[in-house]
Amino acid sequence: MKSVSRSFIFAAGFFLLVLPVARTSAQTDPTLLVKPWDDGQAFDSSTEAVIESSAPTQENHQFDVGLSSYHAVGRWRLFPDQQATPRLGYDISYFNINTADPALPKHLWDGTVGFAQPVAELSKWFVVLTGAAGYSGDTPFSDPHAAFFTGNVIVGRKFSEDKAIVVALNYDGNRSFLPDTPIPGIAYADRYNEHLTYVIGAPLNSITYEPVNGLQVDVGWTLLQTFSGHVGWEFKKHYSLYGSYTDRLTAFHLSAMPEDRRLFLQEHRAEAGFRWNPTKLVRFSIGGGWAFGQEFSTGFDLRGTNPLRHLRDGPFGEAILEIGL
Repeated sequence: MKSVSRSFIFAAGFFLLVLPVARTSAQTDPTLLVKPWDDGQAFDSSTEAVIESSAPTQENHQFDVGLSSYHAVGRWRLFPDQQATPRLGYDISYFNINTADPALPKHLWDGTVGFAQPVAELSKWFVVLTGAAGYSGDTPFSDPHAAFFTGNVIVGRKFSEDKAIVVALNYDGNRSFLPDTPIPGIAYADRYNEHLTYVIGAPLNSITYEPVNGLQVDVGWTLLQTFSGHVGWEFKKHYSLYGSYTDRLTAFHLSAMPEDRRLFLQEHRAEAGFRWNPTKLVRFSIGGGWAFGQEFSTGFDLRGTNPLRHLRDGPFGEAILEIGL
């Protein structure tokens, strides 16, 4: 068994987004392995706050609904100087729903704590394992049906320093599509040149394009489900402008719902903002945009949901603080 190489990390990295189908990218999946670190860095964190305007829903004009959310992620390298070190991470979201509408909960929590570990690299093949425990519900840590586990087994083969094919088996007890069912995935990753990197696979595909230094475009889509895009421009050292579109789907077990029913929150956001990074390990972003097509629905998974409340389109503000040690 050899030490884990740079190309191993590269190949696993392109596959990480294939695994969490219809879930947001987290710090408790293979992201722990592949998101870049500075030399000697042991800890990395990001805290985000989003506040939206308040307005009546389309179904019930009697009650206003104001949605705000707080998202915190972090990761540790136990042995920062070793490339194959175990990684630990957390990903926690809190949603505050300011409304008197009896059909909606007042608070929602979604969080996971997990690990990622390179296991082996033999010849041109490699193996990675990840695992996490999570909770997603309206009554924190008091509903056993809201607890879940996730895990990935990843096996890949590298063809060169910049090309690899990877297959994986993903288990996610709170996945929005086929929860508790292991789902396979496959991806071919290629760093075509210094400007273009792409992933072709199922269910996820992505393109990263950097036409000139300081300008980067990222586009990703999951078959039949999601699309996201981001553009960043560093117009001066330490100062950047960005624009993005994201959609996010989160599933929650509510204490008042049957075991085989969940509440889904669908979010769509288009935004632009300003980013300041005074050092390599500190970055502050502030922005705003338009939230649209947002809704609460109920059901078992995406194969059959029933709309509950459609939120009015409206503006939102966002602030993000990222700190590393």
